[in-house]
Amino acid sequence: MVFGKMRLVVSLVSLLTACAGTGARPPAAGTLRWFGGPTVLLERDGLRLLTDPMLGSRGPRAFVLPKHPSTGAPDAEVARYVDPPDMDLGRLDAVILRAVGVDGPLGRRSMDAEEALKLITLLNPRRVIPIHHTTFGHYREPVRALEQRAEKAGVGGRLQLPREGEAIDLSR
Repeated sequence: MVFGKMRLVVSLVSLLTACAGTGARPPAAGTLRWFGGPTVLLERDGLRLLTDPMLGSRGPRAFVLPKHPSTGAPDAEVARYVDPPDMDLGRLDAVILRAVGVDGPLGRRSMDAEEALKLITLLNPRRVIPIHHTTFGHYREPVRALEQRAEKAGVGGRLQLPREGEAIDLSR
């Protein structure tokens, strides 16, 4: 996992370095646009990849954690301080989702299969890459629940479930 994180950091640093500078950038260099929270749109060579979409509007109850991470209070409301920027996501080649509902000491931290399917329908990406679903033993439901719901909704062909360390060719 450390090597995977290191590769991601090296890739992001390379992308940021390519995007930095003073004049015009060549289109192949790519861009990274942060939408707040963990959500980033990466664009390079015509490929558009959205990570960990949390696109809800500003408000005192953006989501609820079963347990507040600091105080331990139950049913802790979490505020979103700013609206996501205006955006036209247009065509997305891939969306990386944290799925399938994680329970941990900080409460629920990702989408369950039903929520993931709603997001897939809303964003309509060419492919969906669920991550953080089999590595540890604290998931609320198996990733198979997402596969089954996606198949039933007719979008199962968009799911790609990589094994740890497996590369996915995004050019296809």
